[in-house]
Amino acid sequence: MARRRSESLSWSLKDADPSAIPNARIALALMQCVRRLPGEFPTHSFDDLGDALAPVVELHSRQAKALIKAHCAARADSDLMVLEADEPSSNFLHDRDTLTLLGAGFARSTPHFRPLFDRVERSLTDFVANRPMPADRNVDMLVRLVNLSAAETALLRLAAAACHGTLERSLFNFVKSPARIVRAVEALCEPAVTVPGKLLHGSGSLARSGLLDVLTANRSSYDLEDLLRLSAVGETLLGMPHEDEQSMARAVLSPMAPPTDMAVLHWPHLKVQQTLLKAALKAALDEATTGVNFLLYGGPGTGKTEFVRHLVAEIGASAFVVADADEAGDEASRGERLASLQLSQTFAGHASRAVLVLDEAEDIFQTDYNNPMARMLNRSRESKAWMIALLEKNPHPVIWISNRVSQLDPAYLRRFVYCVEFPATPAAVRTRIARDRLGVIGCSDGLVQSVAAVAEVTPAQLDAAARFAHLCRHADGGADAAVESQIRSHLR
Repeated sequence: MARRRSESLSWSLKDADPSAIPNARIALALMQCVRRLPGEFPTHSFDDLGDALAPVVELHSRQAKALIKAHCAARADSDLMVLEADEPSSNFLHDRDTLTLLGAGFARSTPHFRPLFDRVERSLTDFVANRPMPADRNVDMLVRLVNLSAAETALLRLAAAACHGTLERSLFNFVKSPARIVRAVEALCEPAVTVPGKLLHGSGSLARSGLLDVLTANRSSYDLEDLLRLSAVGETLLGMPHEDEQSMARAVLSPMAPPTDMAVLHWPHLKVQQTLLKAALKAALDEATTGVNFLLYGGPGTGKTEFVRHLVAEIGASAFVVADADEAGDEASRGERLASLQLSQTFAGHASRAVLVLDEAEDIFQTDYNNPMARMLNRSRESKAWMIALLEKNPHPVIWISNRVSQLDPAYLRRFVYCVEFPATPAAVRTRIARDRLGVIGCSDGLVQSVAAVAEVTPAQLDAAARFAHLCRHADGGADAAVESQIRSHLR
């Protein structure tokens, strides 16, 4: 039989190896999970299991070689490289058949190999105990900030190790059901604790923190391998060192852009609402009132976001935008945005008079309120109680901006202390904005009046037309022709 060989072990226990500590933690956790769930590990991955443990078995190569030799002799199996007399003491661990035998012996808890693997586990335990991982400091800060339980902490530490290590997370995909995942996590806890079944519940602290990808995505089925994958924000907080909580806060919080022009945009048609909202937001900040949510809604381009920028600037607060894109610049999922909201709430305390702003809120309030059949089939994508708690317990005020509200469940709507509708901009306001935006680029008064007379033209549309006219200022026809063409094409 042709032997399958590898030139070197997949990792090492040498302190010079930056992945040694996280890999040792992964290997130890793997041993604990396999022993907690005997008979579950798949036979086709025995060689991978042996390969993951090989660097530690190498520390006990004499015992390992003797045990394998005796095992093979008892079974009249002379095909393994370990029986070759001139083979160096640990080279047998480069042989895939030998690794398969080791993996099978451990996964099946073969009595013959138990003394070896007891020593291997003790060696890993001692190695891990005496060598902290750089990410441990970050984990400790997050545990304190997010208020994680011992079981949640153990799972997060292992996910951080998986982020920094080189061993495949797929080794853990044999732990598939929630009950088995709970049993596996119990094996990771030191000292041993009983892990509640709600560990993976959507309302749990770890799930709401948004640090783990699969819980952020709100998937209905997953295995332990999936659980060990950090979310994008989790990698930001645990994939690199942070000196303190302020450093973490800077990595999470995204300051809102300042107002474009304090002197130009006004909302005289919303004067009463603006006065009340300004007073309420200022009081909420002054008194540190929890559970304060405002809803601003209306058609696109009616000035909702710019209104918020002005409002926050006027009361001297700090506004932070809840992320709507991931680190790659792609559109963030609903789960990622909720995770960003949760962590922004956690870290906003490091800023003065913090307000959180969540734009495009219609993507967050996905609901079956207008879908009776979905309600009958119990297809709700999240716990309504959890979403209500999110609205009732937020420590910093949140301004939710939405283009539509028809999908909003009344149970959510009742949790907003004030709702402000942004209707179509009145003609007088459109005229003023058109004059401010278009007059300065050379548009005639007649063009300004004709544009302002179109009810569908929004402040945002006037901004876009002015920018377009500026870009093509050297073209024939002048500003009037550019603005008229741009607005006609957009309205069409």
